[in-house]
Amino acid sequence: MAPEQIQSCIDACNLCAEACEQQLHAARAATGSTERDAEHLLIRDCAALCRLAAGSLAEVSAAAGVLCLACAQVCRMCAEERNAADQLARACRHCASECERLAGSLPSATALA
Repeated sequence: MAPEQIQSCIDACNLCAEACEQQLHAARAATGSTERDAEHLLIRDCAALCRLAAGSLAEVSAAAGVLCLACAQVCRMCAEERNAADQLARACRHCASECERLAGSLPSATALA
Protein backbone atom coordinates (compact mmCIF):
# COMPACT_ATOMS: atom_id res chain seq x y z
CA MET A 1 0.00 0.00 0.00
CA ALA A 2 1.38 3.36 -1.04
CA PRO A 3 2.13 5.98 1.63
CA GLU A 4 0.13 8.57 -0.34
CA GLN A 5 -2.98 6.38 -0.06
CA ILE A 6 -2.58 6.23 3.70
CA GLN A 7 -1.95 9.97 3.90
CA SER A 8 -5.01 10.68 1.76
CA CYS A 9 -7.17 8.70 4.20
CA ILE A 10 -5.57 10.38 7.24
CA ASP A 11 -6.25 13.78 5.67
CA ALA A 12 -9.89 12.87 4.95
CA CYS A 13 -10.36 11.65 8.54
CA ASN A 14 -8.87 14.83 9.97
CA LEU A 15 -10.95 17.06 7.69
CA CYS A 16 -14.11 15.21 8.64
CA ALA A 17 -13.30 15.48 12.34
CA GLU A 18 -12.74 19.23 11.93
CA ALA A 19 -16.06 19.62 10.08
CA CYS A 20 -17.83 17.72 12.86
CA GLU A 21 -16.20 19.82 15.56
CA GLN A 22 -17.08 23.05 13.72
CA GLN A 23 -20.70 21.92 13.42
CA LEU A 24 -20.90 21.15 17.13
CA HIS A 25 -19.33 24.49 18.03
CA ALA A 26 -21.71 26.38 15.74
CA ALA A 27 -24.73 24.57 17.19
CA ARG A 28 -23.66 25.39 20.73
CA ALA A 29 -23.01 29.02 19.84
CA ALA A 30 -26.39 29.37 18.13
CA THR A 31 -28.41 27.88 20.96
CA GLY A 32 -26.21 28.59 23.94
CA SER A 33 -27.01 25.07 25.02
CA THR A 34 -24.76 22.12 25.68
CA GLU A 35 -27.71 19.74 25.39
CA ARG A 36 -26.73 16.56 23.62
CA ASP A 37 -29.44 15.24 21.36
CA ALA A 38 -29.06 12.18 19.15
CA GLU A 39 -27.75 14.18 16.19
CA HIS A 40 -25.11 15.95 18.26
CA LEU A 41 -24.01 12.69 19.85
CA LEU A 42 -23.61 11.12 16.41
CA ILE A 43 -21.55 14.08 15.18
CA ARG A 44 -19.40 13.94 18.32
CA ASP A 45 -18.85 10.21 17.88
CA CYS A 46 -18.02 10.72 14.21
CA ALA A 47 -15.35 13.30 15.10
CA ALA A 48 -13.85 11.05 17.77
CA LEU A 49 -13.76 8.00 15.52
CA CYS A 50 -12.24 9.98 12.66
CA ARG A 51 -9.46 11.19 14.98
CA LEU A 52 -8.92 7.66 16.27
CA ALA A 53 -8.74 6.19 12.77
CA ALA A 54 -6.33 8.90 11.61
CA GLY A 55 -4.06 8.29 14.59
CA SER A 56 -4.15 4.55 14.09
CA LEU A 57 -3.22 4.94 10.43
CA ALA A 58 -0.42 7.37 11.23
CA GLU A 59 1.06 4.88 13.70
CA VAL A 60 0.38 1.87 11.43
CA SER A 61 -1.55 0.21 14.22
CA ALA A 62 -2.66 -3.39 13.86
CA ALA A 63 -6.22 -2.16 14.45
CA ALA A 64 -6.12 0.43 11.65
CA GLY A 65 -8.24 -1.60 9.24
CA VAL A 66 -10.96 -2.28 11.79
CA LEU A 67 -10.99 1.37 12.85
CA CYS A 68 -11.21 2.48 9.21
CA LEU A 69 -14.23 0.26 8.64
CA ALA A 70 -15.93 1.56 11.78
CA CYS A 71 -15.09 5.13 10.80
CA ALA A 72 -16.60 4.60 7.35
CA GLN A 73 -19.83 3.26 8.85
CA VAL A 74 -20.23 6.11 11.33
CA CYS A 75 -19.36 8.69 8.66
CA ARG A 76 -22.06 7.23 6.39
CA MET A 77 -24.58 7.39 9.25
CA CYS A 78 -23.62 10.99 9.98
CA ALA A 79 -23.89 11.99 6.30
CA GLU A 80 -27.36 10.42 6.04
CA GLU A 81 -28.57 12.61 8.92
CA ARG A 82 -27.46 15.79 7.15
CA ASN A 83 -28.63 17.80 4.16
CA ALA A 84 -26.84 16.09 1.28
CA ALA A 85 -25.28 19.35 0.11
CA ASP A 86 -23.95 20.62 3.43
CA GLN A 87 -20.25 20.75 4.17
CA LEU A 88 -20.39 18.17 6.96
CA ALA A 89 -22.24 15.64 4.82
CA ARG A 90 -19.68 16.06 2.03
CA ALA A 91 -16.77 15.65 4.46
CA CYS A 92 -18.38 12.55 5.97
CA ARG A 93 -19.02 10.94 2.59
CA HIS A 94 -15.47 11.66 1.44
CA CYS A 95 -13.99 10.22 4.63
CA ALA A 96 -16.18 7.13 4.37
CA SER A 97 -15.04 6.55 0.79
CA GLU A 98 -11.37 6.97 1.68
CA CYS A 99 -11.67 4.65 4.69
CA GLU A 100 -13.54 1.99 2.73
CA ARG A 101 -10.99 2.14 -0.07
CA LEU A 102 -8.06 1.81 2.29
CA ALA A 103 -9.53 -0.68 4.76
CA GLY A 104 -9.73 -3.43 2.18
CA SER A 105 -5.96 -3.46 1.89
CA LEU A 106 -5.26 -3.49 5.62
CA PRO A 107 -4.77 -6.93 7.20
CA SER A 108 -6.91 -6.41 10.30
CA ALA A 109 -9.91 -5.38 8.19
CA THR A 110 -9.72 -8.32 5.80
CA ALA A 111 -9.45 -10.73 8.74
CA LEU A 112 -12.87 -9.53 10.00
CA ALA A 113 -14.63 -9.49 6.66
